[in-house]
Formats: sequence, structure tokens, C-alpha cells
Amino acid sequence: MREPGLQVTANYVSGHKVIEQRVIELQTELDGLQVANLAYAVVRANSYSQGLTKLRTLHTKGQAAFQPKYARSNGRPTVRPLTFQETIDAKVNAYESGNKELFKTCLSTSSGIVYEGTSKFKIIPLAQELVSLPRSFEGAFAQAAYALADVQELDRSASKYKYNDLLGREEALRHPAWNEAVPDKALLRAYRDIVFDELNAVHTEKAMGFWLSTDPPRDSLWALGVDLLLGCYSKAYSLDDLNGEARFIRVAQKAAGVGLAAHGGD
Repeated sequence: MREPGLQVTANYVSGHKVIEQRVIELQTELDGLQVANLAYAVVRANSYSQGLTKLRTLHTKGQAAFQPKYARSNGRPTVRPLTFQETIDAKVNAYESGNKELFKTCLSTSSGIVYEGTSKFKIIPLAQELVSLPRSFEGAFAQAAYALADVQELDRSASKYKYNDLLGREEALRHPAWNEAVPDKALLRAYRDIVFDELNAVHTEKAMGFWLSTDPPRDSLWALGVDLLLGCYSKAYSLDDLNGEARFIRVAQKAAGVGLAAHGGD
């Protein structure tokens, strides 16, 4: 004869699993609703550090409500630019909602490339040294310890894949730097398909090159950006100068009855 306590325990475990599954389903639904109600615009500034300040000012005004955050050294959270993968994700989401505006501009991100000083480099998904730049920063690049970056090391000279040159449709999907910058394979494929389908319409078969800096100093950290589609072929690139123009995606909630395309830049 089965003891009553065992049956109660079994029922509890079973009920707990049902609740956990429902929580997962509700979170998925909520995430879907949030994505559907996101509005993207571009924040433009004369430098990377000025762009950070502008983005945070907009957030305090409630105009970047869904901007991701990071913890500063004092433990207080503040908003940051999207990473490279988040930027690609925003471009795909906007495009699938009927808005192609994010493909018409180059975009800076909070991801970075740190160089060893040789042909080797590392892609940092979220570069703390970039998002914490002071407002007064005027350098062309930041500093980061290459040896301490705990990410995959890449070597442009040892790769069979091309750098600083446009790629074919299949090359772009297999390229090691693109895969390191966008580890979500389904997202990378979706982005690749959008880029090449759009360019094939204007008889262009090469795109999505991965551009690196030429002879960068050791331990130099450069922001990773993505270029516009027409004319620049949505290539990824190591931002030439942090003191030059920066453009970040601003993430807000779409107002009722307002389409994504209606949101202009700042």
C-alpha cells in the first residue's frame, strides 16, 4: 500500500512543473509583446562619449525606456548602447516590422575589438572600457588589456576567410569574426538573408565584409560598428575614431497608433 505522503509529494512536484512551464510560456508571450512594441531611432553625436551622454539624457526623459543597462563601478546602473549582436537583432526586428531605416545608416555599438598588436585580435561582446568612457574623452581608441580578455582569439593571417574585403552569401555565414560577433546563428542567418536579398535586387552579390584596423597599437580597443546597406554593403568594421561621429540605436516603446518608420533620429 502506497503511503499518503508519497502521493502528496508526487502531486506537488507535478503541479510545480506545470507552474514552471506556464511561467516560461507567459515570459515568452511578454517578450514577444515587448519586441512588437519597440520603437527604434538613431541617436547621433559628434563623438562616442558625447553619444553616451546624449543617450543617458534621453533615458532620463523617458525616451529610451527599453535601453539595456550595465552597472557602473559604483554599482549604480545606467543605460548603454546596444552590443553588436543586439544591434543586428534590432535591425532584423525593425525590418520585419516594415521599417528599413536602420539599414540606411552606419551604427556604433558597445562591442569592441581589442588588438594584440599583431594579426591577432579579440571581439569583446560588451566592452566596459567603452561604455564607461568619461564625457571628456577625446582619443581615437580606448585601452584594454588584450591578455585579460577572456574571449576567443582570432587571427586574420591564419584564417582562410577574407578580411577587409566583401564576402559572398555563404562566406558571410561561415566567417569566424561574424560568428564571434553574432553567436546567435539563427539571427546571423536572418540578417544575412535580408542583406543579400536586398542587394541581389540591385544586382550586387558581395556584402558583409569584416573590416579591421590597419596596424593598431597593442592593447588598443576600438568600437565595433556596422555600416549601412546600399553603398557600404552592411560591413562590420572597427570604428576608425572614437572622437568621430557616433550613432547609437535608441530603444523606446512604440506609442499607440505610431509605426516604427515614423520615429525619426535625434
